Amino acid sequence: MTQYDFKSIWLPYNADFYRVAFSLLKDRDEAMDATQDLYIKLWNMKNLLDQVEHPKAFGIRLMKNLCLDRIRKRNSRPDTASAITFEPNGENGRGSDSVMIGKEDIRMLEAAIDKLPPTQQQIIRLRFYEEKNFEEIASEMGLSQINTRVLLSRARNRLKTLLKRKI
Repeated sequence: MTQYDFKSIWLPYNADFYRVAFSLLKDRDEAMDATQDLYIKLWNMKNLLDQVEHPKAFGIRLMKNLCLDRIRKRNSRPDTASAITFEPNGENGRGSDSVMIGKEDIRMLEAAIDKLPPTQQQIIRLRFYEEKNFEEIASEMGLSQINTRVLLSRARNRLKTLLKRKI
């Protein structure tokens, strides 16, 4: 991958990557540092990036993992309730135990989502599985964008409560 290809493919997602970092880290400077770290990591693996089918989703997953590592280092203890990371082939250097833990976490998350009211379930799935923005979700569900945001916030808070009980 050439420098031009890298810039044309990855730089348009800079704002998206920053938003993910800021939402997790809650600090502007740290989010900017994490975004820079992401681009360094992507550049170092530029020879493999031609195989990536969905650059935005791939970059967001990398960003979440980078931010979670930062949070873990900051708190000096693992934070299993904050997010679930799943690396299908143990690609991050950890063994198959982490894959099994990831699958169990995903099952717990799915069970918690199933306990939400149907509208909240649909909003969670549209936002995080299908990566739709609030405008698309509101349009699809016949809601206002503000109502969509409120319902998503309530669903996330309910999921946190349900998952904390299981952990």
